[in-house]
Amino acid sequence: MGQLNSRCTIILIRIIAPDLRGYGDSEKPAGRKYYQIKYLVEDVKNLINALGREKATIVAHDWGGIIAWFFVMIYSQMVDSYVIMNAPHPIIFRKFISTSFTQLRMSWYFFFFQIPYLPELFIQLRDLRFLNVIFYTKKKASPYNEEDKEAYRFTFAKPGALTPPINYYRANLMLNLMPDKNFLKSIPKDDKNLPPGLLLFGEKDIAIHVDSIIGTDRIIPNLSIEIIKDATHFVQQDDPDAVNQLMQDFFVKLPKLKKEIEARE
Repeated sequence: MGQLNSRCTIILIRIIAPDLRGYGDSEKPAGRKYYQIKYLVEDVKNLINALGREKATIVAHDWGGIIAWFFVMIYSQMVDSYVIMNAPHPIIFRKFISTSFTQLRMSWYFFFFQIPYLPELFIQLRDLRFLNVIFYTKKKASPYNEEDKEAYRFTFAKPGALTPPINYYRANLMLNLMPDKNFLKSIPKDDKNLPPGLLLFGEKDIAIHVDSIIGTDRIIPNLSIEIIKDATHFVQQDDPDAVNQLMQDFFVKLPKLKKEIEARE
């Protein structure tokens, strides 16, 4: 009888899920200027360096996705691959909002959040009832139970906990509406060697119109787009099965995608 040879490959993956600055238990520097996108991007770079890594796979949503977009553009050499959920490419989105009245209307909160103090008071009304708007879903059975909502209420009801997240909008409004030449000049132009990426988007997002991402894969090299039908803004919670399956498919194909990119260089 011949000897049966077998080989087992063990891959160790370290997953880090940090609170962004100003959120959760992360530090909350006072002053809106400390929430400018340039500082948020450097936070990611410094975290990867602090962990002793040269590269990372980034999975991000909403503001995390905006930060991820800029990180991919500025520090592409530190990104192995990336998955971004319900966060359109910021430069493409700026062009979209300037021509879409529908998106401008959907983005009303951008402008409301510029007012001092009032947004914090508004969100605190009726035990943070505003969370019911944020966690809007089209599903008959909501994926967000009362225990989930209570965890968010507990976090954002802490003294001073609401101002830092709102400062993301106060510090970066002009980033969404007008070019920041001093910042954008640091972004490489026509980089054909960006790492493989996947953009997932819940079709029924009430804050960001799905049309804002159409064509992004024609502008951003090595990007795939998947629109998840009937899912809303928090797509990873609204339809976790679809999100997990699409991410799994993406990572399975990743070695092949990397070889294709290398072959084009």
